[in-house]
Order: sequence, then structure tokens, then C-alpha cells
Amino acid sequence: MSDSIRKQFHISVKGKVQRVGFRDKVEDIADSLELAGYVQNHSSKDVVIVIEGEEGKIAEAQI
Repeated sequence: MSDSIRKQFHISVKGKVQRVGFRDKVEDIADSLELAGYVQNHSSKDVVIVIEGEEGKIAEAQI
């Protein structure tokens, strides 16, 4: 078992991020760092990211 602290963050991204591959890029980064969560487009045109995992790996993601 790891001694690292697990965290969960909810991030709302505003601006022109839909239809530019942003969601796919975030998912690729999370997968490469073994982080869990999801990325969703919302009708408000925001993108919501929920990311969970070891605190150090989330910091490394720089999302």
C-alpha cells in the first residue's frame, strides 16, 4: 500500500475548449499518470474535469 495522499479535484474550464481535442488530451494525460475521473462537456460550453489519484500525480498533470 502506498503512503501517498489521494485527492479529488473538480475543475471547470471556461472558454473555447470544445471541438479542439481538449477532452481527449486531458484523458490521455490522466491515463498516462494512472489517474481516475472524467471529462464532460456541459451545455454552458464549459468543460468539467473530475480527477482523482495520488496528490503528486495530479500536480504532475498540470491540467
